[in-house]
Amino acid sequence: MKLLNESLEKELHKLFKEMRDDVNIILFTKKVDCETCEQTKGFMEELNNTGDKINFIHYDFQENPDQAEKYNVTLTPSIVIENAKEGYKGVKFNGIPAGHEVNSFIASIIEVSGAGDPLPVTILERVQAINKAIHIQVYVTLT
Repeated sequence: MKLLNESLEKELHKLFKEMRDDVNIILFTKKVDCETCEQTKGFMEELNNTGDKINFIHYDFQENPDQAEKYNVTLTPSIVIENAKEGYKGVKFNGIPAGHEVNSFIASIIEVSGAGDPLPVTILERVQAINKAIHIQVYVTLT
């Protein structure tokens, strides 16, 4: 089932023209016990056709454990967004980014490409002062 209509495809194509570098969208699914894996795969295939700098890569979670471990994937579906030049910086979505979540997902693709606004110097200095690993998880819900 197609999730993007023609109008949305055109809008996304226009937005993705802002991308600086190529971005790999890496999807992890599995064949059983994953209610939204096929729908997520279809959505990622549609997105792949809306931007020249988007590269869609699909792995089966159970058949590619080395790739899953490389990106710290433990759930399916999981979508890794990676700058093709600079590599993985930790941007990952779990579940299908449908509904309101799609706004954050699209913005993340553009940001990971390097086309986003630079951080203010004060925030950049605070981030650079962090001297230990930090694990950040953001949960998006409509309630």
